[in-house]
Amino acid sequence: MPVLDPSGFQMAVRIVTTDRQIYPLWMSAEGGATAGATSTTDAGLDGEALIAGLPCVESVDIEIGLGMNSKLTIAIATPFDLGLAVLASPLMREGNVIECQVGYPRIGRFMPWISVMAARPDARISPDEGFSATLNGEGGAFIALRGSRTAEYQNKSYVDMLREILTHEGYENIDLAVPDSDGPSDPLYQVRERLSQSAQSDWFFIQYIVRAANCDAWMEPSSSTDGRQTLRILRREAVLGSTPRFSFVMRGNADFEVYFPILEFETQAEGVWLPGAATTIRTGELNPTSGGALDRLTTRADSPVPAAGPVVAATGGATVEDTAVIAAVTAEGDVAGDHLYVSERDPRTAVEVATAHLTESSLRGGGIQATITTIGIPDLFPGQMVGVIGVGVFNGLYLVQKVTHRVSAEEWGMTLELINNATETAMLSDILRGFTPRTNDATPPEPAGDAGSGGTTTVEPVEGDG
Repeated sequence: MPVLDPSGFQMAVRIVTTDRQIYPLWMSAEGGATAGATSTTDAGLDGEALIAGLPCVESVDIEIGLGMNSKLTIAIATPFDLGLAVLASPLMREGNVIECQVGYPRIGRFMPWISVMAARPDARISPDEGFSATLNGEGGAFIALRGSRTAEYQNKSYVDMLREILTHEGYENIDLAVPDSDGPSDPLYQVRERLSQSAQSDWFFIQYIVRAANCDAWMEPSSSTDGRQTLRILRREAVLGSTPRFSFVMRGNADFEVYFPILEFETQAEGVWLPGAATTIRTGELNPTSGGALDRLTTRADSPVPAAGPVVAATGGATVEDTAVIAAVTAEGDVAGDHLYVSERDPRTAVEVATAHLTESSLRGGGIQATITTIGIPDLFPGQMVGVIGVGVFNGLYLVQKVTHRVSAEEWGMTLELINNATETAMLSDILRGFTPRTNDATPPEPAGDAGSGGTTTVEPVEGDG
């Protein structure tokens, strides 16, 4: 695979109006990166319209989060008179589609087109500095967040419910990607007698049923069709057990192919305490017909979701004055880290509820959350595993939760929000102890060698006249 050249990226931004007219804001698709703007009066705008490319983009922020929408924030600036014409044109209207793509043209590695619906822009007009504005856009699941729906699904699986939701108006440009069935006990494909979406938004309901099956759902650009979005469903077992595709290194030699530099590393304290629900969950069921009760204990050892790093069960504790300190709750008798009460008539089984809740707790509160900055990588998305190297006790495998690209004429940088769902006793306290789960011990990719140029054309130096 050709290496990335951080200085050789290209950005394309365009607006598609409600009447399907396309206006590039950075460059002309026909004229290339050096094409200038061409004025015309017959393109359907009030006054002069720039049809070959309006080079007004100062910066672009692209945010793609796990289980959330893609978002675009585009800063533009023009001279005063041109800005007033743009402001009066259809380019600034709500409901337009804003599309953006960034990549490395010399090696052919581009992000898919990010397509969002334009929200209300922010505008600023100055007699000296001219016109500037911020275009805001929400991604493919924006319609799913608006309003609420009341519906009842009978004798359908979760996958059937997802397909039915996407048949409604507003989801025409969204595809569904789901994993294959694992068999008759697969919670994604089990037929549920009855499930109600009671005055909930579609996105809330999608997250509800997907997480109940120990999966995650998020929107991402389509890999096959420009301008379309994909609602992707992946099992947490597959996500957290996958082999990392990229590694990031602090103060090491990057090859800019699979091994990239860490420009900055930060970690937050929210995720360094181990909640009780991350170790053990006890579920109680009451049979409304027989009146009998069923008690079940679920531990991390029962979960199919692996930990993304080493987990060591410590045996010690600490004493503060007369109080013994043990950070993680162990199961003794009727004690558990958390108790859940699940009705036998719940379309989700008690095992599904307990396992999903335990996974959520270990992800959000039982590991390490970190943020790193690096150069722009066009084919790295949330839901992928990466390796982090060169930061001491924070070394390990991390799940990418959110990717934020910051692109301007000068540079293309990227911020990754990461999470590791394992407790590392070298950094945390030895008293953090729990049930040891299956561990993802995949080896992150190593550098393939020294980085070389991504170009294929040799240019001889030219001596100046003087």
